[in-house]
Amino acid sequence: MIFDYHIHTRYSDGTATHQEIIDRAIELGVEEIGFSDHYGYYPNNWTTTEEVLSKMVEEVLYYKKSQDRINVLLGLEVDFYPDRIEETKAVLSKYPFDYVMGSIHFINGDNFDSDPKHPIYSKYGINRLYELYYENFVAGVESGMFNTMSHPDLIKKYNYYPTKDFKSLYRQVAKVLVEKSVMVEYNTSGYSRPCKDFFPSDEMTTIFIEEGVQFTIGSDTHKREHLLRNYRLAKDRLISLGLKELQRYQSSPTPLIDFMI
Repeated sequence: MIFDYHIHTRYSDGTATHQEIIDRAIELGVEEIGFSDHYGYYPNNWTTTEEVLSKMVEEVLYYKKSQDRINVLLGLEVDFYPDRIEETKAVLSKYPFDYVMGSIHFINGDNFDSDPKHPIYSKYGINRLYELYYENFVAGVESGMFNTMSHPDLIKKYNYYPTKDFKSLYRQVAKVLVEKSVMVEYNTSGYSRPCKDFFPSDEMTTIFIEEGVQFTIGSDTHKREHLLRNYRLAKDRLISLGLKELQRYQSSPTPLIDFMI
């Protein structure tokens, strides 16, 4: 069994069409994919807008119903903004999403994800930036909007790490995830980012496993070649850390030992 739940298309910041992704996934032996284009509000060049969201949903539903070569799910990756919760809920309620992933890309209106030299890094300092990131992360979990929180330590993307020990904070985050029955994504794209590490790190993954957090997986695909990127290494890493299974959105969990071919 192979699945990938984090895939972007031309509807946000991807370069491929739905059909191109489906064809590539079938070539790779993938049995289930979830399209999860970006949705958000703050000005940026990677999110789809409410004006085109209905067209995107319509197209995914078409592929979901019109072919039987691969199971297609309708997902969405949503930027979490503490001041836009009700507005976001209203938009999400209009469509039959199979799952919705929450992401933190902005802190107090500043985007830390697109520029390693963004002033936000010096504005707060790395330790405080981590604290603010996880304040937003926990608020996203508690909002009730998301099945899953994606790339849970994206804040380290550009290889910025705090000088203080955050293990106790990670454990608090894990307890909230379990309490609210929200999963986390093991995002394999991190290994191809400047940090050269999966999202989440081994340290965070170990704490999450100890606290009973459930995991899904996704490649954060933005082009055809990204599908399943770093998956074999991710599987070996997760097994070594003690994870037993990966969650699916409409089926029983897949034992990690049986994941992939």
